Amino acid sequence: AALSGGTTAWTQEGPATIKYAVVRAFAFRPTDNRVLVGTHGNGMFYTDIPDPLPVQIASFTARVLNTNQVRLDWRTISEVNNYGFFVERKRDSETQFVEVPNSFIPGNGTTNEPHDYTFTDANVGTGTWHYRLRQVDLDGSIHYTEPVSVSVLTSVAENSTPTTYALYQNYPNPFNPTTEIRYQIAEVRGQKSEGGRVTLKVYDLQGQEVATLVNEVQDAGFKSVRFEATGLASGVYIYRLQVNDFTSMKRMVVLK
Repeated sequence: AALSGGTTAWTQEGPATIKYAVVRAFAFRPTDNRVLVGTHGNGMFYTDIPDPLPVQIASFTARVLNTNQVRLDWRTISEVNNYGFFVERKRDSETQFVEVPNSFIPGNGTTNEPHDYTFTDANVGTGTWHYRLRQVDLDGSIHYTEPVSVSVLTSVAENSTPTTYALYQNYPNPFNPTTEIRYQIAEVRGQKSEGGRVTLKVYDLQGQEVATLVNEVQDAGFKSVRFEATGLASGVYIYRLQVNDFTSMKRMVVLK
């Protein structure tokens, strides 16, 4: 017998006692890279998973230090034959990532200990930038992270009014217990006073609201708010910005 769902096939390890069953527990068996599912009344099922990536990255964040510098921070949980990392970036209007000169950061080979890395891009123009890591194994294999985005402003731009809405990734992420959420509100018909009613709320993965950070009319401009998660359990949460017809959501991780 087999249990199927989505694109994953499950094979039964024990005899079936009833036709239908309720899943009670999951477990990972590292000796054979196998995920086990225990059911109530229908035995044990398993599925083999592909070999894990040689480098497991727990977090990857970007933040603006000043008018032309962006700092990247990332942490690995474990590494296997990790030669190192190259930083790549592109402007919001560009389609291809390019390597940042002199951005190579050596890896730690093979290790089961967490390691923290940092790189500062010291020559960044104004605008929205997207960064990603190109991780290279000792055998030359290449892997990419999901990109992160930042908006770099000049001193003149900081006093101007944005022409687009945006919600940025919180920093730090993961965090405990506080993090910063940045967003921007565009002009409406060229009048700064007509920004709009802004709501910024935090939800758990079941869709239950856990915090309201902003619920007021705000002028157009660049904004930020601090979020404290002292009373929340560790896990993934969603924060959602809504202003006029614009809505955007991102994920953040509370790690205690």
